[in-house]
Amino acid sequence: MSVSERWIPQHSERILNSLINHLFPALGSKDITKLTTRDLFLPLRKIEAKGQHETASRLKQRITAIMRYAVQEDMIAQNSANDTL
Repeated sequence: MSVSERWIPQHSERILNSLINHLFPALGSKDITKLTTRDLFLPLRKIEAKGQHETASRLKQRITAIMRYAVQEDMIAQNSANDTL
């Protein structure tokens, strides 16, 4: 059973919306293999500058998990999100 199968639909929607609203606009169509720590760092800093520290923290957790999965699936060699904060 995958994680998304254990999540209630509202939680899955909340996760995806946070990525759509905060991360995807900053990354554009950049290839995951080309993402740098800075690419992942800047969206978090923008959110923090607005005083939304909880949102930034949750987004960092999500980004780190996504990048960890990419490492595990051999899509990328290292997790650039580990050095974002």
